[in-house]
Amino acid sequence: MRNYCTRAFVVSVLLAVVAFWLLMSLEGESYSFDSLFLKILVTFPASLLCYVVWDLSQWKPRAARAVFCVATLSTTLFLVEVPAIFGWVDYRTLLGSKIVGGEGPQNRKFDRELIFHRPPLDHFTARTPGDLTVGLGVATNRRYEAEYRYDANGFRNPPDLRQADVVLLGDSFVEGYHTRKDETTGAELGRLLDVPVANLGQVDYGPAQSLVVLNKFAFAYRPKVVVWFFFEGNDLRDLEHYKSVQANWQQVLDKDKAFWRRSFLRNARELLTFNIDLLHTEDTPLARRRSVMLSGKGLSGEGEKQAGLTYFGMIPQALTDRDLELLKQTGDILREAKTACDQHGVRFLVVNVPMKFRVYGPLCEIPEGSDMATWRLNDLPDRLANICQAEGIEFIDLTVTLSKAAAEGVHVYLPDDGHWSKQGHATVAEEIADAVSSDL
Repeated sequence: MRNYCTRAFVVSVLLAVVAFWLLMSLEGESYSFDSLFLKILVTFPASLLCYVVWDLSQWKPRAARAVFCVATLSTTLFLVEVPAIFGWVDYRTLLGSKIVGGEGPQNRKFDRELIFHRPPLDHFTARTPGDLTVGLGVATNRRYEAEYRYDANGFRNPPDLRQADVVLLGDSFVEGYHTRKDETTGAELGRLLDVPVANLGQVDYGPAQSLVVLNKFAFAYRPKVVVWFFFEGNDLRDLEHYKSVQANWQQVLDKDKAFWRRSFLRNARELLTFNIDLLHTEDTPLARRRSVMLSGKGLSGEGEKQAGLTYFGMIPQALTDRDLELLKQTGDILREAKTACDQHGVRFLVVNVPMKFRVYGPLCEIPEGSDMATWRLNDLPDRLANICQAEGIEFIDLTVTLSKAAAEGVHVYLPDDGHWSKQGHATVAEEIADAVSSDL
């Protein structure tokens, strides 16, 4: 009778574990590291418990083996962490990807003025999914492969570039996120104008960093034109982040040097999380609510599952009082940049980069239940244009050009990312070339 009850208990525990796995899967948690870790956290001790009580006549030696198993696992993990504890190994460099905009010393070098920049003379090839593939849970095998080569200052230029008639300032749109070097706006602009162009863009840079780059690097190229790209999606927040980091610089450095940042467990978790998040066999509910078929000429059609289907990450929001204050500060920065360019006899042009929804919104057949049904665009580009007009700064809003191209069937943004496609870069380069060609 005792043996029967023991076996019944074991079976009940195992059935409970199976039910837990099924419940997690039904709730859409099949492809999530956190859910997988929770499943293992429940299953492992439950399995050890079942092993110990399966034969109560042998529970002591079985319990000893279970304790030994746990102790061995804990000791192994501790020994793996020892090099990180003493600072001998930084697992970010071993487990972290070599990618544009990634964290870790292999991807970024700290800089007091800029906060960070790419490692000097860096050179690598990355094959990465669109940001929304992981961010929204998009089911796709699409990957973007590109070679990245940087100069001595950490910008995406040939190491021997010394003079450039045109200098581009900005963030990931300028640097060329998910984009081959010969397909970036800078490369296309160089071909159109037949002049050297310096790409001084960097992922996650905002207005404050662009001003530093202008004064510290841009004028050394003896340019005739400086083109400053402002991304409406996050440049105001980037400015706020810059000020916060500058005010807490030592804490930022100390945090980066902390053991937990170097830890094997932390970085292994990040690696597993990223790869597990790519295993979706179908779009998550969030991805479905953030995707639409575009109705422009040639944007929809048969063939590939996602032909004409595009996803949106950034949500347009009403401007807050804090946003307006940051916009005012951005205006002060642009005024300072214009003054510096005037002193060097350089033409200064500000370009607004619209978020994906501003361009594609009019082409979207938004279904009922979609998150986008409630989205409303703000007037940030118009406000920026007014600031530039008041300061005597030339201004271009790319919304018109990109919207026209999209309406004609050109995929100017990547389908599963918020950045420009190859065609988008080419479209932007043509607009800039038309604006500055008279000075070159």
